[in-house]
Parts: sequence; structure tokens; C-alpha cells
Amino acid sequence: MLMNTIEELIQKECPEGVEFLTVYDVIKRCSVKGKTCPTITQVYSVSNTLGLVKSNELREFDIASEDKSNYTIVNSGIFVYNPSRLNIGSIAYSKFAEPGLVSPMYIVFEADENKVCKEYLYQYIKSRKVINKIDSIKEVGARFRFEFEKWKRIEIPVPPLSVQHKIVEILDKFTSLETELEAELEARKKQYEYYRNQLLDFTGREDVEYLPLGEVCEILDSQRKPVAKGKRSGGHFPYYGANGIQDYVDSYIFDGTFILLGEDGSVINPDRTPILNWAVGKIWVNNHAHVLKEKDNIALLRFVFYALQCVDVFDIVRGTPPKLNQANMRAIEIPVPPLSVQHKIVEIL
Repeated sequence: MLMNTIEELIQKECPEGVEFLTVYDVIKRCSVKGKTCPTITQVYSVSNTLGLVKSNELREFDIASEDKSNYTIVNSGIFVYNPSRLNIGSIAYSKFAEPGLVSPMYIVFEADENKVCKEYLYQYIKSRKVINKIDSIKEVGARFRFEFEKWKRIEIPVPPLSVQHKIVEILDKFTSLETELEAELEARKKQYEYYRNQLLDFTGREDVEYLPLGEVCEILDSQRKPVAKGKRSGGHFPYYGANGIQDYVDSYIFDGTFILLGEDGSVINPDRTPILNWAVGKIWVNNHAHVLKEKDNIALLRFVFYALQCVDVFDIVRGTPPKLNQANMRAIEIPVPPLSVQHKIVEIL
């Protein structure tokens, strides 16, 4: 429905097609320095996740120079980006009413609002398609740096301003919905964790054994096989490491349902629980994740997965980078109630 609205607008406003320009054609570089207005003292920084933020709110310490006369003035609606980090989305435009300053390391520009509205330009530049294109524009062997002139190599569709505003309006609705969904997901996650912890609390239960993981599951670590990135052939089988899928390859070494528990590197969550992945089907696993398979008539693998989400492994993770070795992993104890109880808990969770 929304896409139909855009298509109808485009057909009405530009029946002969949408014009394409380079981004360079619709922007103008800004270079007014702080020395022209010494009363401006607020310094801004660009975060690829938070946008343009006040530097003193982003960091506990001030990294700005005492002499800010060479800093660039940024007013509301002005774009700022880090030329060494644009390929990961380090660009934003100012929504602050208060003018501020940014370090000379940043490149600053404004949109030509006779051609393009700034919100439309921002959404386009931040799109994955454009970020990937930006990332591809670099000299062989050189560190990434996207100078202002390189915007000549990025094209942007420029429909009439009325269409641009409609596109921004639609995208803003999706952004608002995404925020609501993220809040709902976080609430559901907390609810799930509460009930999981209640269901897995077997304090005082005499029908519950505590058994080491090495007795509860089959450990298939001896079958793992690491493959260097340069030697992997592309395919559709997931290639797992410590914290999940790292790549896709043309073959597999496991086929079934498994718990993958981080061994090296990414092995522990902020809440001290282990890094876990639930893997189903034909997969390849390198030597950075333990491979656990269900052992008949002892514990349901899915129950083990939930139980491990409650285990504190902080004291058995060793070294730098962190490692949860096989001996310590096998010794982790989990509660093992009767299978009928396990089935019920799995069904609820």
C-alpha cells in the first residue's frame, strides 16, 4: 500500500522518470571556522550508532583541543561525517538548535534544499546500498578515507521534493514502529527471563539431580574442523564460530540438532552466562565452539539449552582471549529433573 502511494506520486510528479544526480551535485561544503564566532564553545562528535552528540555526553573526558579556532561551526541541519569511518555509517546531521563545533578531522556540508530535503538525503546516505558503495571506493592498499570530492561517485535519485517528503514521512513511521517493537521485545525478553529463572529453580526438590554437562550430553568437539577464511569455498551451509555464524561454505561436518557453546574469544555474556547458539541441520563448526548433542533418556537438548542460559561461567573462563576449555565445560553442572518435567518446561518456554 505504501509503495503504491510512492509509485503513484512518482507517476504523477515525474511521468518521464526520476532524475539521478551525484550526491556532490546536491550538497555544498561548509568551512566556517570557530575563530569567526568565539562565543560558540559546544563541541559535537559523530557516533555511527547515536548520530551527532555532544562530546561531553559521549565521553567521560574532553578530547577537544583547548584552541578551537580551527574547528568547524555546525548549525542545525548541517551534515558531519568522519572520512575515515563513513564506510560504517559514521555520518549525521545536526538536530540541535544550539550551534556547535566539530574537530577539523570531520568533513562538514549542507544539502541544497532546492534539490533535496536533508532528511531524504540522510536516509539515502545511511542505506545499506550506499554504505556498501562507499566502502568499495578506496584505493588498493590504502586505509579507508572518503574525501568530499568522492561524493561525485555516488548517485542519488532526485524525485520532486513532494515525493521526497512523502518517502521520509513513510520511513519515519517505520522508524517509530521499530522503536515501539524494540521496546516491546525488551519487555518480552525480561518477562521470558523471569519465568525461565522461576521454572529452573529447583531448590528443595528431591527428584532433581545435578549432573555435569559431560554426562548429560554427547560432546562432539573431536569432529570440529577449522578452515581459514581464504580457504573456504562459498556455499549455503552455515560455518559457525564461538558467537554464531561466521560464514557460509560448500560442505558440512555435522547434521542434526546441536548446542554450540563458545570456547575461545566470545565465550561469556555481560551477565556472566555462556555464549550459546542453537544450530539445526547441516552445519560446519570450527574449533572455537563446543558441540553438544542430546544423549538419550537423560536430558532433552532444548532443556539443556535453557538451563545453560542460567549458568554463571565467570569463574571457569580463563586467559586472554577468554577461553572456556573442554574440561571446565564438561564439569558445568545443570539440574536434571524427570523427563516429563523437562518436556513441560520446554513447552512453556
